Amino acid sequence: MEYHRVQMMVDGCPVTLTCYTVEGTFICKADNIPPDVWATHATGATRDEAQRMVLERARRKIADTRPLTGRAA
Repeated sequence: MEYHRVQMMVDGCPVTLTCYTVEGTFICKADNIPPDVWATHATGATRDEAQRMVLERARRKIADTRPLTGRAA
């Protein structure tokens, strides 16, 4: 079984990325616990594919947690 865990910054937000295989399928999980407490995961045929997809989802989660600026009250 392949297992890889790394901490990184994604769009200025600390993220823990965990990738592993289960029966030939690569699974990657990204989480931000703490400070914003969210997690997302993706699967793929390769680790690169699963990692790319989970990082795209993480970027969307990060964008959703950021306050909107320049809005009229």
